Amino acid sequence: MRKMKPSGVEWIGDIPQEWEIALIKYSIKWKSEKGKPDATVLSLYRDYGIVPKDSRDDNHNVTSLDTSGYKVVDIGDFVINKMKAWQGSMAISSYKGIVSPAYHVCEITDDKVYRNYFHYLLRSDLYITEYTRLSKGMRIGQWDLDFNDFKNLPFLIPPISEQQRIAEFLDRKCAEIDSIIAKTKATIEQYKALKQSVITQAVTKGIRPDRPMKDSGIEWIGEIPQEWKISRVKYECECLDQLREPVTADLRSHNNPQYDYYGASGVIDKIDFYNVDDTVLLIGEDGANLVMRNLPLVYKAKGRFWVNNHAHILKPYEQN
Repeated sequence: MRKMKPSGVEWIGDIPQEWEIALIKYSIKWKSEKGKPDATVLSLYRDYGIVPKDSRDDNHNVTSLDTSGYKVVDIGDFVINKMKAWQGSMAISSYKGIVSPAYHVCEITDDKVYRNYFHYLLRSDLYITEYTRLSKGMRIGQWDLDFNDFKNLPFLIPPISEQQRIAEFLDRKCAEIDSIIAKTKATIEQYKALKQSVITQAVTKGIRPDRPMKDSGIEWIGEIPQEWKISRVKYECECLDQLREPVTADLRSHNNPQYDYYGASGVIDKIDFYNVDDTVLLIGEDGANLVMRNLPLVYKAKGRFWVNNHAHILKPYEQN
């Protein structure tokens, strides 16, 4: 069994006997080189690290028209999004370019530090907990990690050869896990598509594949079973939106246990039904599109309940 020793830092605990511990400031130097507006603009992602901004289409941060004040990043520099450090948004850069002046840029100056180990260690949950504690601001989206607080955090320093082995191991394992996640996401999306296909087939064609069919007269619906009919929602349901009763701001919370809650987000109104077993249809404002994509949301009304104000409330007419 490997020999351990106290690190001297409560939130780190014991570390291997041969490891050292020092403050981060002894291994890095803060940089603020500017004046290269024509360099490649880089973006920092929590999940992907530093990449050229134009290499992805999911970054909606607007690049300044004047980038002369952007900070220069060299290959091997460590970049921190100081407002999202508590999310682990920091990385070693494999690119040369410039980043927003809102970021901290650091040069690693200690030859006993292997950069990819530094990258993994300082993005670990152990450190993220400390960034969260140290970040300051009025609300989460504006929390800010001061560089002085960051540089005075303790840094674990295994022998350089072990740092390299740790980093190479994590490169392999993280790549394997990312591959599994990507395949799982693809599988989930395929099953979602299959589910929607099965639902659409059942509600528009029926569950008997060999029954006689006829043209519905509606291009996006196509054929329907011979004995089915086409109608409009207004002939089949009564709109109950007029029963809405605005709710005061202090009650607008889906955590309020006063009534059951139905909807996608934000509780705004309550609905009062006099018949406990009324069946109601909740449908988004985009109407037909929501019906075709996700099918309507049908519930048994239980007296009063909360409902999202972006939903229409329809009650099917009783069938003769």
